Amino acid sequence: MEEILKHILLEMKDMRKDMNHIRTDITDIRGDITEIRTDITDIRGDIIDIRGDITDIRGDITEIRGDITDIRSDITEIRTDITRLEHGIEKLQRNLIDSLGSYTEKIVEYVDDKTEALNKRVYKFETEFERISRQ
Repeated sequence: MEEILKHILLEMKDMRKDMNHIRTDITDIRGDITEIRTDITDIRGDIIDIRGDITDIRGDITEIRGDITDIRSDITEIRTDITRLEHGIEKLQRNLIDSLGSYTEKIVEYVDDKTEALNKRVYKFETEFERISRQ
């Protein structure tokens, strides 16, 4: 019986050692769980920050879309203005050519009139000179 008691005592010592190992493992597991909980809390905070950043980005995208719409509108207005200016330049060129033609004709008529008047004066002078020189 004594041997059985020794054997039971030995088994109990082994069980205590095993229990101590288990307690150590449980303590380690509890520490790991605490670290995991801290990590989860940090991750939740990061998720909240990311959601805020996504909201900001969505607002920025909306603003950019509005700016793009404004730019497209401005480009359309600029194209319209360019078309209008091109037509205006074409009209100005036609008017300028017409005006130059008209002014050229008037200058030619003026020169012709003055030349004719001068020729008449020269003719009168020559006629008078011839008449005087015959006398």
